[in-house]
Amino acid sequence: MNTIADRLALALEQSDQTVADVIRRGGPSRPTIYRIQKDLSYSPEDYTLQRLAESLNISFEWLKSGIGPMRLEGVAETPIGYHVTPPLDLARLADPPPAPWGTTAFQGLRRTLRGGLS
Repeated sequence: MNTIADRLALALEQSDQTVADVIRRGGPSRPTIYRIQKDLSYSPEDYTLQRLAESLNISFEWLKSGIGPMRLEGVAETPIGYHVTPPLDLARLADPPPAPWGTTAFQGLRRTLRGGLS
């Protein structure tokens, strides 16, 4: 496992995923993945490798340098096509913010629209 391309190929094979699956899970674009696979002189940015590692549920350090275990221990896999998002605060959504017409900045405009200047 000397190159990132070798490690990527192994991770794809062992995870039983396709490039399309990786993209759906939030990985980099198809051209970027293709370039990592084919262009051995290409050195992707850490951000790109981080996204790729997260979408494959593997260690960023292993993907980047081959050091350490490939699989992350104790991390549950996210189903393909789903992203973990924090829960919505429904209490905040129940009461919309007040309209700006009651504020001082709009009082003069409101008087003007009613037809009275004071």
